[in-house]
Amino acid sequence: MNNNRGKTMKRLFNFVISRHRNTCIVILLLIIISSLSSVMGSIFIKSLIDDYITPYLNTVNPDFNPLLNAILKMVAIYAIGVIATYTFNKLLINVSQGSLKEIRDTMFEHMEQLPIRYFDTHNHGDIMSIYTNDTDTLRQMISQSIPQVIVSATTIICVFVSMLVMSIPLTIISVIMVCVMLGVSKYVTNRSGKYFFAQQTNLGRVNGFVEEMMEGQKVVKVFCYEDESKARFDKLNEIIVEQDFLEQEIQRIDEEHKSSFSKMEVYKYNAFSDMGGETSFVIALLDHNNNGTLLNGMSSQNATYVYAKEIRNGASKVALSNEEKLTLEKCINK
Repeated sequence: MNNNRGKTMKRLFNFVISRHRNTCIVILLLIIISSLSSVMGSIFIKSLIDDYITPYLNTVNPDFNPLLNAILKMVAIYAIGVIATYTFNKLLINVSQGSLKEIRDTMFEHMEQLPIRYFDTHNHGDIMSIYTNDTDTLRQMISQSIPQVIVSATTIICVFVSMLVMSIPLTIISVIMVCVMLGVSKYVTNRSGKYFFAQQTNLGRVNGFVEEMMEGQKVVKVFCYEDESKARFDKLNEIIVEQDFLEQEIQRIDEEHKSSFSKMEVYKYNAFSDMGGETSFVIALLDHNNNGTLLNGMSSQNATYVYAKEIRNGASKVALSNEEKLTLEKCINK
C-alpha cells in the first residue's frame, strides 16, 4: 500500500513538473524566501531588545539611527516575504488549475480507449466522481498541501538552527516534545486515514447509485424495483452518515489536540541586583490558539516566589513585566 502511494506521488510529481518545470522552480525559490523572511522576523525581536532597546534604557541621549536602520532592514525583509508569498500563491493557481485541466484531458483520452465492458461493470456516478471529487482533491494537494509541507520544512530547519545557537538544553527538550507530538499525530492519522478514504469511496457509490436509478427510472418501474432501490439507497446512506460521524469525531480530537500546550519559552534573568547569576525565570506555556499560562519565578537570598498569570489569545488581563512581555512574545512567535 505504501509502495503504491510512493509510486502514485512520483507519477503525480513527474506529471506536474514535466509540464511546469520552470514555474515549479520559481515557486520553490519563492516559498523558501517567504519562509526565511518569517523566521528572520522572529529572530530579529531578540536582537531588537538585547542590542538596541536595552542599551538605550541606560543612555541619556541615545542615538536612534542604528535602531532605525535595523527596523528599515526588517521592513524590507518583510516586504520581500509578502511579495514572495503573493507571487508563489498566484503562480500556484496557474499550476494547479493547469494541471487539473491536463489531468482531466489525459483521463478523457484514456477513457475513450477503454472497452464497453468497463462502463457496463462500473457505476457511471463513480466514473464521474473521478473527474470531479478525485481531481479536485489533487488540485488541493498541489495548491495547498505540497507548498505547506515545503514552508513547514524550511521553517523547521531555520528555527532548529536558531534554537541550537541560543540554547542546546532547551533545544533537546523541545525536540523530545516534538517527537511525542509527532508520535501521537501519526497514531491518530493512521487510525483515521481509512475513514476518509472510505468516505470518498462511499460518496462515489451513492452518486453512481442515484444517477443510475434516475436514468433508469422507467426500467425500475417496469420491474417493480422501487422497494429494493429504496432499501439499497438507505443502506448506502447509513454508511455515509456513519463515515461523517467518524470524521466529526476525528475533527473533535484534532481540536482538543490544538488546545493542549504546544509552545514553550523559558527566559532567565536577575530579579534582584544582589543576587549572583540568573536565578529568576519566566516560563510561557501556550497552545495552538495562544492560550495558556505565564509563570514568573523570582528568586531572592531567602526564598523563591512563583506567580502565575492567565494568557488568553496572546494577552494577559493583568500588567506584565518587561521579562514577561519578552518571554510571551517569543513564545507566540514560535
